[in-house]
Amino acid sequence: MEPSSLNLYPLLLCCACSLVIAPLSQAENRPFGVEIPKDIPTADLVIEYGLYGNGLQVGSVIGKKDVFVYDLDLKSKLPSVPKSVKLLAYCPGYQIAYITEPPLDQPWTPGFKPADMTHLEGTLTDTKGKPLPNQRLRLSYHMIEAMSFFGYFDGMVPKITISSIETGKDGTFQAEIPVLERDPFFQKHGTSARPSREFAWSLESSERPTEEPRMLRPSSLPVQTRYDIPYKIQVVQKARLQGRIEQGFLKKNDIAGEVRGGPWPEEERGYRLDLEAESKDGMRHYNCFLTPDLTFSVLLAPEEYDIRLYAMKRGYLVHKKVLAKEGIVLKEGEDLDVLVE
Repeated sequence: MEPSSLNLYPLLLCCACSLVIAPLSQAENRPFGVEIPKDIPTADLVIEYGLYGNGLQVGSVIGKKDVFVYDLDLKSKLPSVPKSVKLLAYCPGYQIAYITEPPLDQPWTPGFKPADMTHLEGTLTDTKGKPLPNQRLRLSYHMIEAMSFFGYFDGMVPKITISSIETGKDGTFQAEIPVLERDPFFQKHGTSARPSREFAWSLESSERPTEEPRMLRPSSLPVQTRYDIPYKIQVVQKARLQGRIEQGFLKKNDIAGEVRGGPWPEEERGYRLDLEAESKDGMRHYNCFLTPDLTFSVLLAPEEYDIRLYAMKRGYLVHKKVLAKEGIVLKEGEDLDVLVE
């Protein structure tokens, strides 16, 4: 992503906005920018903004290493000039910087303050207890508090990097973790809908989690003020569940349809088919990536699953669902072929 490019996603504000924020009329013909102090590392910088006027639009700018100036050319990116703006900025190791009345005739320079930190240490192993050296881990956080700050109730949640960590020769790691409870932003915009906060673990190679053959267990870290006990994480090899649905299964269960994604045009008739794996406790659901020739393949955590075939009508509303296979037990690292007949 280019430094000044924007990811916009429209959100309709469900209640009247009572904020009084600097108008943009004086800045309509010039880009508004954010200037990061030169002593702030920008590789994991995140800038979030909210544009108010005709509803609410929120978006983000992702930082690049050693890039300190980010233009928000609001007029060229939006159909109309917004009436007001709010911004926040995050950089690992610092408190959230935010502003609700930016003077839009000059750049905003976030006043980053060092966050209160707590020490975390632990060990990364495989499932047999063998230490895993030279592995890169990422600890991140889905900042639901941004929804409260910007004033929306449904939509995308910003994801911020808390720390990038590398294990040593013996598989151990150490990191300094921010104490969110002592950050004024999180104190003010915490939500009762999220009584307990969690950080998320991932492997730094996991840019596309559904295609990553490994996973971490546990996959989360409770947000705490102290971590007195060394944390243990295992790398688990996923299993591949693959196979085919035979036409006889469709006829037997009176299912007709085709596999197709994307928009649903007015002229399209009939049903669309989809296949889903469900964990035995019913808490987790995974797309099996069914193809038009009725084959499927998906990487899953090694545990027990049921798979169900769905026939959906317009709007992706479920018309019919059928249990295709029950009690499929996947073992770590295996490839399992399943025929649904």
